[in-house]
Amino acid sequence: MRSRIRRALSLGIPSLLASLLLIGAGAPATMADTAAGNAAVAWAQAQEGSTAWDGECLQFVADAYTQAGVNLASMAADDSSAVSFWNTYSGTEYPPTEDPPAGALVFWGATSTNPYGHVAISEGSTSAISSEERDNAGVHEFSIPDRDSQGYQQLGYIVPG
Repeated sequence: MRSRIRRALSLGIPSLLASLLLIGAGAPATMADTAAGNAAVAWAQAQEGSTAWDGECLQFVADAYTQAGVNLASMAADDSSAVSFWNTYSGTEYPPTEDPPAGALVFWGATSTNPYGHVAISEGSTSAISSEERDNAGVHEFSIPDRDSQGYQQLGYIVPG
């Protein structure tokens, strides 16, 4: 972001406008709070406790967004696993954070016991919801910082839609 401001200043854009560009540079990361994102979160929360998606985290988030009118499969070349989806996603990928915006899809990498990785839907305020992961069966909410602190490598997040 600083490079954007430096570039704006080098082009003769006044510092106030450059500062506004900096604020605007963060805008996409907060735009997950959309009708589709809100609908996906609400649908996911209504599934809490269901074991129908155990072992199928990517299918769970895809179903949540399908209910919101968004086809996740069309956004990546390979949707066979969370890691494959992340690696072939055609949109903007944001860096890891403990507090992605509500509706964002948060991705974690593969582990020695799970080569597929994991994906969850951010509920905002450092909370996420997903299907089975770690020792938690069924659709459940969890703390993103807790998962990160247990050695799971967060890859980052995307804002579908």
